[in-house]
Amino acid sequence: MKINHILLSLESKINRTKPGSEYVVRSFSFTLEKIRKGEVSVVFDENLNYGISGCASADILEGGEINFSFGRFLIDAYDPFPLLVEGIIIHEFQHVYDFINKPELIQISRGNPIEELYFEVDAISLEGIFFKSYRTESDTMSSIERFFMNDARNRFWGVTAVFEKVDLRLLHRIDNIEKELKTSDEAIQRFEEIGKEVLNEIEFDDNDWMNYCDLVTLRTYTYFSRQVLHDILFTLEGGGLTDEELKLSRYSAINHLITKMLEVQTQHHNFVNEFRGELIENYNNEVLAAIK
Repeated sequence: MKINHILLSLESKINRTKPGSEYVVRSFSFTLEKIRKGEVSVVFDENLNYGISGCASADILEGGEINFSFGRFLIDAYDPFPLLVEGIIIHEFQHVYDFINKPELIQISRGNPIEELYFEVDAISLEGIFFKSYRTESDTMSSIERFFMNDARNRFWGVTAVFEKVDLRLLHRIDNIEKELKTSDEAIQRFEEIGKEVLNEIEFDDNDWMNYCDLVTLRTYTYFSRQVLHDILFTLEGGGLTDEELKLSRYSAINHLITKMLEVQTQHHNFVNEFRGELIENYNNEVLAAIK
């Protein structure tokens, strides 16, 4: 079976590459060992997307079993772009690693969009580290691997903006508020100040990439606002929180900012979807064109 050949070749590459990356080694070796022991199943899924996104997955089933699933694309893309396929496997193996080693945090992430996003960012980062550390002279790269490698200096901010529609720098800022301040009033005021700063800095021009990034920044503030408020109140006031306490209408200034941000996002909704869709489609078509 070709997937076995791919995994064995990847294992050989990782073992012979020095210094490589300790994080890649840890994640890959752990997950491969679980596969060999039968604790993680490798499953072919013909319903997975035939393209660079959604072509593989790591899943926890209802009974607690863990699957690494792959589709036809992963097999077909291997010959022209082995590095890409290997990176996708590294990405999904990191999810498996987290499923097994961080079950409590995984459970929390199911109801916490910030924690859920951080797990995805960990996998994205490891994929990028793999591209940068394990590329050989014989590996043909497509534009998507180059995007990851060039974005490494930015800690994959651009990759996350495209594939997750999240401004990682802003997310870290608003997620750290409850860790930096001592009272909920101070923290909520800081969240409001950041919102005003974000809104005031939005300035659209003829640079589509910058316009897209500005809109991703707005989305990040609005999308994660409820979780940020929850974390501020839970951490700095303690105890359980009611739905009433988490209503944005209780925080009129923040609610006003979010309303204005949502208005801007609505006005540019089609642009965001079309620009992002075209970027991903271009990366995808380059790979598909090379598949025989």
